[in-house]
Amino acid sequence: MFTLDLSVGAVLYLDGKLLLNRTPAQDSTVYSCFGGGFVLGKPLPQMLEATLAGQFGLPVKSGKLLYILERFYQRGKMDVHEIVHYYQVICPDLALSELPDYIRSNGQPDLQPVLLKPAELLTGMLLPEGLRQALVTDAQDDFNVSAKLIIENSLAERCNTASGTFRV
Repeated sequence: MFTLDLSVGAVLYLDGKLLLNRTPAQDSTVYSCFGGGFVLGKPLPQMLEATLAGQFGLPVKSGKLLYILERFYQRGKMDVHEIVHYYQVICPDLALSELPDYIRSNGQPDLQPVLLKPAELLTGMLLPEGLRQALVTDAQDDFNVSAKLIIENSLAERCNTASGTFRV
């Protein structure tokens, strides 16, 4: 039986850089998009705006849907089916260079915001992994692309779903 995780994520890209959260790991650094869980029944773009405002008071406006990520993986002894909707967001009230300091001063102490060029993700680890190549590729077109479905299945023996990236 699978546990279902539903969440929303933000892709904030401006002046050739992405705003990501950095988490130091034992042998490397892991990056992830900001976002969080959501309440069923609310529109996803509004939920993302409320999540970012709640996490660190960041006033953003949600744009278009970029990715739907669907992952099947194991967390401890649980099989997880995760679905994340990633939206392009803008922050009209702050310059991109101001965002990391703004988040540090208004956010939770474990947040480590960084600005990275997409090509820098080729040598780092971005979670979820399937999102990394899509961000690097789509940033080359300033995210003027169609929405994509990204499927990662590390439980092929228990879940008959093919991994891959598909246009929505």
